[in-house]
Amino acid sequence: MTESRPMTARPGGIPVRFRILALLFVLGFVNYLLRNNLSVALPSIHQEFGFSNTELGWILGSFNLSYALFQIPGGVFGDVYGPRRALTIIAVTWGVLTALTGFAPGLLVASATGAMVALMVTRFLMGIANAPVFPVSVGAIANWFPVGSWAFPNALQSSGLVLGQASLGPLVTLLIVEFGWRESFYLLAPVGLVAAAWWWWYGRDEPSQHRAITAAEIELINAGGHASAPK
Repeated sequence: MTESRPMTARPGGIPVRFRILALLFVLGFVNYLLRNNLSVALPSIHQEFGFSNTELGWILGSFNLSYALFQIPGGVFGDVYGPRRALTIIAVTWGVLTALTGFAPGLLVASATGAMVALMVTRFLMGIANAPVFPVSVGAIANWFPVGSWAFPNALQSSGLVLGQASLGPLVTLLIVEFGWRESFYLLAPVGLVAAAWWWWYGRDEPSQHRAITAAEIELINAGGHASAPK
């Protein structure tokens, strides 16, 4: 059963669906910022532990393996819990695992093999936490935008991913130079937690659950679905 909220908003201002889209844009930006920062830190990690190229490949491949395996389970996870809870949980997980990426190798620093295993495990878990983001975000867009008007919100969210990737190199490099590779992860980890809290505070699974939405906007969203239904 969906939670219903009283509609207290007045007409005017930015439609709520576009505010939700702005949050999805931020989540996409944060997602790529936190999922790929390891690639910038690899030279520093290689220098500290002396990993071979093959060992670095195992570390990077751990993410890709779990990311591929958990795409479908990630979509099921989003269907079961809804976009609000699902995206909050996975964004919190991004932040926690980003911090652990800097911390975990230090627990097993007595051996390079132990440090490699620690990094492989954290990257494998990071892949699991990243796998649902696209299926769940697309589900949120489907709930919040009329059928036939999904191209623009999907494109805008994708631009958030690209901008996150573009910001990654300069930002993480600066943090590594100024503070160190581990500290770069510690400093970026709270970004995931802030994004999760922001989404939980403002995001909702369905338009009818949002206090700021108007009856006219709900009608517009639902009308798209009716207009596109098979006759």
